[in-house]
Amino acid sequence: MEHNVGYSEEDYLLKKLKYFLNYELSSSSFYFLSFVYFSTFVFAIIAAVIFIPFLVYVLYKNRKYFWLILFFVFIIFPPLIIYLTNLKEMVFSIALYIELGLFYFYCVVLRFVVADWVEDIKAREFRKKYEAEKEQKKKMFEQQFEKLGS
Repeated sequence: MEHNVGYSEEDYLLKKLKYFLNYELSSSSFYFLSFVYFSTFVFAIIAAVIFIPFLVYVLYKNRKYFWLILFFVFIIFPPLIIYLTNLKEMVFSIALYIELGLFYFYCVVLRFVVADWVEDIKAREFRKKYEAEKEQKKKMFEQQFEKLGS
C-alpha cells in the first residue's frame, strides 16, 4: 500500500507566504529610501497593497485568527480612523509613513513566525513519511514469516 504524503493547500500557501515575505521585506527598502527619495514611497505603498490580499487570504485559510486580528488592529483600522477624522494633509502623510512602517514591521515579525509554522509542517510531513515506512517494513517482515510458515 502506497502512502501519499503530500501537502495540503493550507500548508502550500504557508510555504508560499514564507517565500513571498522574503521579497516583501526587500520591498521595505523602498520604505526606508522614501525618507530620501519620495518617489520610492509610492513603490513601497504599491508593494504593500499588492501583497496584503494574499497575506490576509493565507492567514484566513490557515485559521491564524490572532495574526489576522493584529493585522486589522495595527494596519487597517488606524488609517481608517485617520481618514474619517479629516486630518490635515501634513499630519495625514506623517501618519501614512507610520502606518507603512508598521506594516513592514508586522511583515518582519510574521516572517519569523511563518518560518516556525513551515518547520512544523515539515516535521509533521517527515513524521507521516516515517510512520508510512515503518508500517511498510512491518508488513514486509510479517509477510516473510507467513511464507516461512506455509
